[in-house]
Amino acid sequence: MPENTTDLICIPESGGHRFVLGYKGENNLLVIALNPNTAAGNKHDSTTRNIERFAKEHDYDGWVLFNLSPVRDPNPKNLLDEHDEVLQQENFKQFCKVVDDKTWDINNVWLAWGNGVTGRKYLITAAIQMLDYLEPKNLNYFCIKRTNQNHPYHSAQRVLNSFFKKGEKIKFETFPAQAYKELILKYSQNE
Repeated sequence: MPENTTDLICIPESGGHRFVLGYKGENNLLVIALNPNTAAGNKHDSTTRNIERFAKEHDYDGWVLFNLSPVRDPNPKNLLDEHDEVLQQENFKQFCKVVDDKTWDINNVWLAWGNGVTGRKYLITAAIQMLDYLEPKNLNYFCIKRTNQNHPYHSAQRVLNSFFKKGEKIKFETFPAQAYKELILKYSQNE
């Protein structure tokens, strides 16, 4: 793991959106969450602190975080009702670039977006697009738990505090990512 947050890769370094945040190691974990909070190349937020801790507890020495929406906001309910096509396209482009970069050597994916995925149709579209892109790569998918609606739990501290005891080692469970696409497609069609 990085010696300090200045070792984090962050694209872009600042602004109202973020595409990539991570630290490249020898054994890397790909994480897909809902939307960026405040973490940047020079600081963690509660979500990225959790990601780093869980990665380390599960023997990953590197991780890279992407989000279904690149728009920064501590409250996902404040995300745009309609997506910004240019931002979403760049988000997916950056995602593909890292996933295809052999130096990341990604074999495992932690899905962590929670029920918020159904809040905007473009979030569902982004989830399906990313899962479709990953499908031929034969990766392993995990979550820390499933919500009552069968979505992978978000990795935010407030969510974890609600469902896990302090100090409890949270285990990854296998997640049927490709079958899950059928579930979120139904949400998309019901809007």
